[in-house]
Amino acid sequence: MNERADPAVTEIDGFSLPRPSWLQPEKGGYLTPEHVANAYWAVAYSNHMTRRTMSVHVDVAWGLAGVKADYFVKKATQILLERYRHWCKLRGEPCHHLWVIERGKRLGLHTHLLIGLHYTYHQAFENWIFSAVKGITGVPPITNGTEKTIRTDYGDGYDFDRQWRRLAYMIKGASPDFVYRDRAKSPHHLSQILAQKKRYLRHPGAYSYKRLGVSHEIGFDQRGRNFLSTSTALPIPRLIFSDRPIADWRPDDLMYPFTPRKSIMPEIDKDTQEQIDQVAEAELMADTLRAMQLDP
Repeated sequence: MNERADPAVTEIDGFSLPRPSWLQPEKGGYLTPEHVANAYWAVAYSNHMTRRTMSVHVDVAWGLAGVKADYFVKKATQILLERYRHWCKLRGEPCHHLWVIERGKRLGLHTHLLIGLHYTYHQAFENWIFSAVKGITGVPPITNGTEKTIRTDYGDGYDFDRQWRRLAYMIKGASPDFVYRDRAKSPHHLSQILAQKKRYLRHPGAYSYKRLGVSHEIGFDQRGRNFLSTSTALPIPRLIFSDRPIADWRPDDLMYPFTPRKSIMPEIDKDTQEQIDQVAEAELMADTLRAMQLDP
């Protein structure tokens, strides 16, 4: 595995950080500062480019459609996002989205999506997303009861508070180890920042592949060096969830992660990790056999 880009803040001016290597977190791991920063600046860049918020919220519970193994959830999410990119291209709409995969106790593996889409396409998207998930899984989505395969929610594109609450919810799987410090060396815990939006950190559950990603149009390369898009920095707390124009921000408005010497992350012993691996392998084998039976 490649080494992560050095997050040392003494060599960063807030504007010209070398392109980082986005790493997949280890199995069962938390989101890293790189993932959190990438998600935040992608959303901010989308707001900057479209002059509206990312107003469409989607949750897909793959387990309710029979897709349970890590590998198949990864592939299903990839296919869904690729089809959405094509859907946007046909309509001339920018493809701005952020996704994260978590494992919950009730729903198992599920994908959260935050999408930037003009309100005139909301009804068309609602029809498309249900059809797309059915086409991928081969199972009609569950639409009744408390546990639904797909949940969607739409905004008008101008409610910043609603957007930032959704983002705070999606990055709740960040590590509690990371404390951010501003240029004055004042500490800011990510848990305290998310609490502004009534969101709280918790472990995102075991998963073997990449947990979080953004579309290419709002990714690191597209954001470029002229936009505040460093690999690990976040705005200071009073700005992080604001609608203040980003062009007004200065390097002093940023803070960077500091890792305590003593980790407070719960450790998984070898026997427990082996049990997790055995369960994952069994799920993969079961889903592979099921896919072979369904393949015409």
